[in-house]
Amino acid sequence: MAYSLSFQFFARILAIALILGLFIYLFLVPIKSNTGPLSLVAHNINAQQMIDRASELVAQHKYNEAQETLLIVLQFEPKNIYANDLLAKLIATSQQTQKDILRVGVVTIKRPDYKAAWEKLANLYEITGDLENARIARETANGLKVI
Repeated sequence: MAYSLSFQFFARILAIALILGLFIYLFLVPIKSNTGPLSLVAHNINAQQMIDRASELVAQHKYNEAQETLLIVLQFEPKNIYANDLLAKLIATSQQTQKDILRVGVVTIKRPDYKAAWEKLANLYEITGDLENARIARETANGLKVI
């Protein structure tokens, strides 16, 4: 008799735990919503403020930091149209900058004495955040005379 009472008690506790776990899963942790434990709201972060910060970083030519900021917003709010739009523009700008670096790099190879090309190359490297190559290009430009 004592054995059957302890078994029944254990079965009831297990049933209550399962029901409680199911309740928590279904009602307290929304799936793919902006109010779950990983939401920006739960971390006291305003998505619009982060998007504005990313815009400021773009204006400062800090594209990598802006991209990281936008990816954080999109991690929590994947359908945020403003973050997606700015990220798409940022990627397009980044790709254009890489093309410009290649184009100006060819000019510096063909005309290593062309100071303006070296200065443009330094500026492009600064835009992408490649400060070491920007420094090298700027030093090369400073060592040349204007043609």
